Amino acid sequence: MKTFILNVILVSSLFSSAAFAGNKLFVGGLSWDTSSFEVGRLVSGYGVVVSVVVRNIDADGVLFATALVEFENDASIDAAVAALDGMIYNGDPLKAKKKDREIVVVGSKVKEVIRSAGLRSDGELVQAVSDQVHEMLEQAILRAKSNKRGTVRPYDL
Repeated sequence: MKTFILNVILVSSLFSSAAFAGNKLFVGGLSWDTSSFEVGRLVSGYGVVVSVVVRNIDADGVLFATALVEFENDASIDAAVAALDGMIYNGDPLKAKKKDREIVVVGSKVKEVIRSAGLRSDGELVQAVSDQVHEMLEQAILRAKSNKRGTVRPYDL
């Protein structure tokens, strides 16, 4: 499978990426030639769009695209999901869902630890562990900043 990032648009540079490190809108079911401009136009009615990334994917000859849209707030994401999920766009049904935070743990390692205890892991376990790691890191970042340090240290955890 080949993935190409066709285009990225950043609608507003007024916002720091740290302020929007949370959830994003995932849009699937897009045709191969869909541009970030088209996606931006499609979702702009649901709130202030911060960025749009369109990925074009060639999965063994099957061409399609997906998009990640970052909005100014979560309410916009919820409105976009409600309106877009299942909507027919360019002849195909869209899949829209709220994308959780990026996974920051190695899923296979998390599952390996669970298997070594003789147990099986639930499909949502890796995301839940990653969310916990995100929360720990966010707290450590706040501690470092409150102490006016530019380095996060282990004791900030």
